[in-house]
Amino acid sequence: MLSKNPRTRIKDSPLSIEAGERYRKQFARPDEQSRGYTDSELRNVAEFLQAQFNTGINMFGALKKFSGAWLSRSGPLWMPFMEVPASSINTPVDGARRFVAQSWPFERIRALGRAFDGTFNDAILAVCAGTLRLYLANHAELPSKSLKAMVPISLRKEGDLDSSNAVGFLSADLATNVNDPAERFAVIKASTHAGKQFLHDLTVNEAQLVSTLLQVPGMLLLPLGLMSKLPPYNTIISNVPGPRQPMYWNGARLAGMYPASVVTEGIALNITMVTYDKHVDFGFMACRRSLPQAQRLIDYMEEAIVELEVAAGKR
Repeated sequence: MLSKNPRTRIKDSPLSIEAGERYRKQFARPDEQSRGYTDSELRNVAEFLQAQFNTGINMFGALKKFSGAWLSRSGPLWMPFMEVPASSINTPVDGARRFVAQSWPFERIRALGRAFDGTFNDAILAVCAGTLRLYLANHAELPSKSLKAMVPISLRKEGDLDSSNAVGFLSADLATNVNDPAERFAVIKASTHAGKQFLHDLTVNEAQLVSTLLQVPGMLLLPLGLMSKLPPYNTIISNVPGPRQPMYWNGARLAGMYPASVVTEGIALNITMVTYDKHVDFGFMACRRSLPQAQRLIDYMEEAIVELEVAAGKR
């Protein structure tokens, strides 16, 4: 329903029944049966069949590499449940929520990644880490051990544009126990690099199996109400790419795209962001009881960005 052209006019609301019917007709499958299969569809079928054939091999390889990484804990590679500190973020949640949203210029965030020889995602994590550190410190709740975050990443190999979507998860060290912003960025960068390297050294199927294995303990703890006592990580931080140009509806420019994610028992804060046009739109979803004054998170985020800019010599 949104358009790149501000002059485009659409009669119905994007939430109307008429719009839904028109959308279904527009993307309905053709009635004729002679369409044939696309290369992408055939490739997906082939990948599925191969995955089923190799399940035993993939499972064995995934278990071997997963257990090796877990038992030989060394360097910047982290796994869920490894030295995850207790915090107010990891408490039982109730039904009250607070949603906080704010936008920052895309180039401002990307400049931080370049200044510290890291990626845009490293900069996002460093900004979120500084935000959480300031919030917890101001509530006298900053743990001596560093917070850990679950970070979804794409497992698609470079140059692979056609195969099925593949998403994995890594456990990132947020270095919230490090006072210096530059040192904190370096720890985060090393952690994410180690996690990505571990997953990319696996086949796509092995990596997906490992990502599933990483989530199984939490899935078992959740029904028992033990997630707050044995959290696999402290929070979830997700970066979702959005349209890089302005979008319009009947000439009205879309101001922002603020993602509202969910919190679960024992994980009372979820941070999600969408890159849209020339800015990054952050959405913080928090349990209001577990994280009082969560609206201050956007103030602390600005402080965290300024801290990094000062450390990078940009102020």
